Amino acid sequence: RQMCKETGADPAKNVILVSAGTGVAPFCGFLGDRLAAKNAGAPVQPALCFFGVRDPEVDYIFRDQFEQAEGIGIVAM
Repeated sequence: RQMCKETGADPAKNVILVSAGTGVAPFCGFLGDRLAAKNAGAPVQPALCFFGVRDPEVDYIFRDQFEQAEGIGIVAM
């Protein structure tokens, strides 16, 4: 658990995020940290995020945030 926190603290490192039935809400905070680092001029590598939903129109509740983050290069979905 601590390793994930330490890895996420350095936005210049690549990370892979996997949501295996636990939800993606925690990733929103992680991406927020990367966005803040990017806005501060720090080098940021995109995180690679894997998760599944049964019905994207219903279950993809953070779609706007993830699509925005992908558009600016802090995550690849």
